[in-house]
Amino acid sequence: MDGMLDATSLTKPELVKKYMMGADVKSDWKVGSPLTYTGVYKDKPFEEKGVIRKIERVTWELNEKDGATAVTVSRDGISTETGVEAAMPTGRPC
Repeated sequence: MDGMLDATSLTKPELVKKYMMGADVKSDWKVGSPLTYTGVYKDKPFEEKGVIRKIERVTWELNEKDGATAVTVSRDGISTETGVEAAMPTGRPC
């Protein structure tokens, strides 16, 4: 990704493909619209579908850690540990 990232890095299919294990993403990125990721993970095809329920601003930071890139995503408005847990995805590899 040549070290240059911006907000479109989360929504442009050609950029998403680079950091989401080669997955293709389809959406018009509007509230109420479908969001679909398709690809192959560990030699198995997958398709993840959802609906965009809300759009919120997040901040993210990239740092080198042990020869890899660590990504930290932050969002305002989470006031308790329970709120943090509820905001985290479950059952998916990161």
